[in-house]
This record gives sequence, structure tokens and C-alpha cells, in this order.
Amino acid sequence: MRLPAWIRSAAREWPLLLAAAGIASLSLLLLPAPPPAPLRAARRAAEAPRRDRPADLLRRGSRLLETRSGDFFPPLREGLQRARTARDLDGFDFAAFYEALRSAWERETDPARLARFGELAREIRRIFPAVPAYARDLADLWSRAGLDWDAAGQFAEAGAARRAAEAYARGGFSLQAADLFARLRRSDPGETEALYRRAESLMQAGLWEPEAMAAFGEYVDSVKPGDPLLPRALLARGVMQAELGRPVEALREFNRILGDPELGIDPRAEEWGEALLRRGRALAEVARRAPEPRRPASWREARQSFEEYLDRYAASGPLDARAVEAGSFVVRLRVAEGEWNGALERLDDLLSRLPAADPPEGRGLAMELRFLRGDLLSLLGRHEEAVRAFGAACRRHSTDPERLLGFVGRARALLRLGRRDEARMDCGRARAVYESEREAFDRSLAGRGQEYWPGELDTLAVEVR
Repeated sequence: MRLPAWIRSAAREWPLLLAAAGIASLSLLLLPAPPPAPLRAARRAAEAPRRDRPADLLRRGSRLLETRSGDFFPPLREGLQRARTARDLDGFDFAAFYEALRSAWERETDPARLARFGELAREIRRIFPAVPAYARDLADLWSRAGLDWDAAGQFAEAGAARRAAEAYARGGFSLQAADLFARLRRSDPGETEALYRRAESLMQAGLWEPEAMAAFGEYVDSVKPGDPLLPRALLARGVMQAELGRPVEALREFNRILGDPELGIDPRAEEWGEALLRRGRALAEVARRAPEPRRPASWREARQSFEEYLDRYAASGPLDARAVEAGSFVVRLRVAEGEWNGALERLDDLLSRLPAADPPEGRGLAMELRFLRGDLLSLLGRHEEAVRAFGAACRRHSTDPERLLGFVGRARALLRLGRRDEARMDCGRARAVYESEREAFDRSLAGRGQEYWPGELDTLAVEVR
């Protein structure tokens, strides 16, 4: 039988295929074997650029820290970041290094540099998670750097709940602070300070009613009359009552601070002075709301409260913003009662004791008092002095919208002196200034400018014709 052609062809080429296979096998035997995997890794490590060990970097940074000869932060940060565990720092005197580092950050006052120290302390905390002292030190660093949120979290992790709550409160995280203070109170029913701080935090968070009001009430009911925080709690309740439009309820709180013999609050205490000033404000609001027959007596009581504040806390020396406010009330209330000479006498005393630069919080009131002096002099018929007072006030406050008060007042004083042409000039000047900055003037006078100025300027234009 004749075999197929492909079989006959394969039979002829088979010896050649076997020979080729043999040569290939022999070549594989003669080639050098590849190195094992560990040997390859060692070779790559030897050929790679040398990396400093964590301990070497820390030694380098420590020398810079000790000698103050350069920026030690980069090598210390890199060394700590490379250390995965404490074993990576074997052979390095970490205790001595930490003491030197801690001494350096305790001397530091710059918040930015304290934050850089905090980055190092955070890495140390990661390497040594079981050392509570490192956690507390990190929290202190964040706190000193002004990073109160981070500080609070770290204090909480370190088991310092009170310091965590205080850090939250200091940073303005009032709800978190209130929550932690509430926990402190629950864990210790005798912890009345935590009860007060919770109420304070709720107030700062804007949760006045019922939350903060109820919390302060609970605190007041829980402590004895001599508790040092009680005046502050009563003051806070009075402030909220006043801001919520309840001056009578506010007065009860302020009067208790000022007159309750059981509390025994020293009039030199800050809370006493604050309560006296706020009592005057509340009385003024009560007077404003009172029926006409009772209003004069209420105004007089408010004035007496402000005068007592001035006599106690601002009898001499430069005035702060609160004294300017009290003085402004006294002068205006004396004017309303028709005591023009007494008002001017008090006003001149106040103006003579204003600092060269008006106190920022009392700048608006100080400006109003200068223009009010011109009005008072006009009421007393001292028109020449009024012209000078208005002119001085306009020059002092040449960029303020309220300077229109000076132009208008001076124009009327000039009219009474028979100097109509000058009065017309002031009237025209007032109109031109108003039209040039109409939006600003409309917002002036506590938002009443849009209603007040057009009518006032039209009336003045008629008067000076």
C-alpha cells in the first residue's frame, strides 16, 4: 500500500527536526541561569541611589535644632515620615531628641511655626500611638497654633474631655462644645461649671430660646448665691431678654445683679458695671414704650442709671466706647427734659476726654456728639459758637454721610445771625453733597436717611430764600 505524500515527506524531514531540537536543548543548558528573586532585589537596592535611614535624618535635623544653624523642619519631618514604627528608630536617642524638640516649641510663639511643630508631633503620635503624653502634647500644640478643631479632637482622643470642650468653645464650634459640656455634667452631677459653659455655648450658637435660656435657668437654680459664675449667668439672661425685645424681664436680671444683697457682687466687678449700663438701656426702652403720662419719669430713671455709670467708671480720664454711649444717652435725655445748660456742660466734659482717635466701637456716637454740640449752642442762642462747632465737626468728619447734619445746622445758625447769603451757600453745598453720594446718605442715620434727608433739605431751601 502506498503511503500518503505528507507522511512520506515528514519521514524524510524527521531526522532534521530531531537534530534542531537537540541543538536548542543544548543551548538552553549552556546559557547562564537567572539569579534568584532575593538576589535580584539586593542587586537593585545596591545599584539604586542611597536613601538616608530615618535615624540618620533625625540626627541631622537634631544637630540643626541644637545649633540653630538652619531649617531643621525638613529633615525631621522626612525622618519621622519614613519611620513606620518605633523599631525604625533603633539606635537613636529618641527621648533626648523629644525633650529638645518640646523645649523648642514651648519657647515658640509664632502660630505658623507652632503649626509646623504640630506636623512633627503628629508624626510622633503616629509612630508611638500608645504614649498618652504625646497625644496631649500634640493637642496643646494645635491649641497654641490656633487650630482649635484639631486640638479638640486630639484632646478628646487623649481622654481630656474638658480641654476638648474648651478648645471647641474657643474656636467657635459652639454646638460641639455644648455637647461635650453636657456629657461632663452627666458624668458628674456636681459639675456646675460645665452646666454654665454649656449654657454659654448654646447662647454663642444662637440657640437662645428655649435652649440657652433654659440652660442658664438650670444653672442659676443649681448654685448658691456666692457662686462666682452666677453674676455672668444673670447678665447673659438679661442680655438675651433685652435682645428679644423684653426690657422688663431684662431689668429683673440686671436689678438682681445690682441690688440682691445675697449675691454680694462688688461694684468694681465687670459684671456690675455691665449690668448698670444695660439697665440704663432697658429703662430707656421701657420709657420709649410707656404711655405719655409715665414717660418723663421713666426717662429720668434711665438717665440716672447712665449718670451713675459715668460717675463710677468714667469720672475722669479718657473715655472708652461704653462711656461714650452712656454719655450720649445722658446728654440726649437732658435735652429731652429741657435741661440744655446741664446737657451742654456734660457734653463739653465728654468731648474734652475723648481720645485723639475715637474708640472704634464708639466712633459713630462721638461724631453725633460733636454735631449735637452745635445744636445745643443754637438752642441756647449762642449762634456764633454754633457756626464754629458745626464747621469743626464737618471738618473732622469730612467723609461721613452724617456731615450733612453740620451743613444744615450751620445754615440755620447763619440765618439766625442774619447771614443769609452764607446760609444759602451751605444749603447749596448740602444739596450737592447729598446728590453726589445719594445711596450712602440714604443708608445713613441708621437706615432712615432716605426718609429724612430729602424733606430736610427741601425745608432748608425754603428757609434760606
